[in-house]
Amino acid sequence: KYMMHNPKYLKINNLPVITYICINSGIFNVARHLILPNPSISFDEMVQGLTTMIMSYINTEMARSEDQS
Repeated sequence: KYMMHNPKYLKINNLPVITYICINSGIFNVARHLILPNPSISFDEMVQGLTTMIMSYINTEMARSEDQS
């Protein structure tokens, strides 16, 4: 349903790879943060960092897809 409202992401060539990496890196980091007794960053800082990383990755792949078109 999300892709129907945001078709620009369908242009990404390796969407399954990006999805796999983003989901698994998010799950790993959230789980690791939750089990640490004294994490060095707050949960909100981690979420913001993951958001920045994932959006940068997606934007780079979208630019590559447009360059190849």
